[in-house]
Amino acid sequence: MRDLVRERTGAESRSAFGEVFKINPKISDLPETMSVKLKDDDSLKLLVMGTVDKGGEGCICPASVLLKALIRNLILKKDEIMPLDMEAGIEHLGRRTAEAVNVMVIVVEPGLKSPETAERIKKLAADIGLKEIVVVINKVSSESEEEFVTRKLKELNLEVLGTIPRDDKVVLADMEGKNSPRLPSISSIEIH
Repeated sequence: MRDLVRERTGAESRSAFGEVFKINPKISDLPETMSVKLKDDDSLKLLVMGTVDKGGEGCICPASVLLKALIRNLILKKDEIMPLDMEAGIEHLGRRTAEAVNVMVIVVEPGLKSPETAERIKKLAADIGLKEIVVVINKVSSESEEEFVTRKLKELNLEVLGTIPRDDKVVLADMEGKNSPRLPSISSIEIH
């Protein structure tokens, strides 16, 4: 969507650091024109955010500015509930594209590194004003895994919203590059 970013921000693709561009781009028409209707009654729409596709593509600051303005408009101005599946990592916190989020759900997996990463995300989220942070533990294979991760998260003052059990069919589909055979049913997600 380089043309859209260029049109709305005035920035050229593959631009260098320090380029001048608009920090208040027009975005009011984007939710309607860029989303895909998933139901006939317009109650559910999908808006795909994008990512860096290739190394050396240049500064993504103009795209981040556009995304930040879009998210702020959708959440703060329309008072809608909108789940955002943000790319794993912390760039959306460093660039403040997530600053208008009301609740951030961090997905962790069994092990020690994942809760430590969640703690870092919590700190970065607090730096940009996000106060409500909850955690979902994913790919849980046993009670001992769940107890270990839950204990570590509580030590870090992170609230566990629930757990999702490991599903071998989902893992196999991922290994084969296929879509997941099914999403976990609500009954298989244990909400605390």
